[in-house]
Amino acid sequence: MRKLIIAVAVLLAAGCSSPEEKARTLYNQALTLQREGKPEEARKTLEQVAKDYPQTEIATQANSLLLVADKSSESMADNEEAAIAYVRTINTACVTLLAVKGHYPSNLADLVSEKLIDPDLLAGRAGYKFELQGRDSGQDYIATATPLIPNVSGRRYFFSDAVAVVRYEVGKPAGPKSPSVN
Repeated sequence: MRKLIIAVAVLLAAGCSSPEEKARTLYNQALTLQREGKPEEARKTLEQVAKDYPQTEIATQANSLLLVADKSSESMADNEEAAIAYVRTINTACVTLLAVKGHYPSNLADLVSEKLIDPDLLAGRAGYKFELQGRDSGQDYIATATPLIPNVSGRRYFFSDAVAVVRYEVGKPAGPKSPSVN
């Protein structure tokens, strides 16, 4: 599929008259791929613009976007690692509350009121929104971490419950059958 998209972009670019127009056609294709949630294909197309049309203003823009994407990827990875740590903190707080009160919390506010987690988690941290939902009359819970801006603040969605295993999915909500993080 990627080869087909690039081939169409190349053919479209071939019909343009100047290198700047050819570069702009490919650049616009990369932006479309990014909007469609295909960041790897968008990256390859931007790299092609920079390689094939290095003297154009569009190549400069493509290189700038590639630099931002690199920094964003590093930031995304940092956000995801922080989200995993926060979900583990929520799990620990839930187990602590169970030991003290005999039941799991019904929501994050319960953990904040018991001073078991930072109140900032209620508003979101590290580009993620954290939620906790008590179940089965306090005998179970579901904790989730969702990227505030999918594919920007994070790609992975996280899930945990009373089993205390953090699980993830890429691009969609995680659940009890999702793969576990290491």
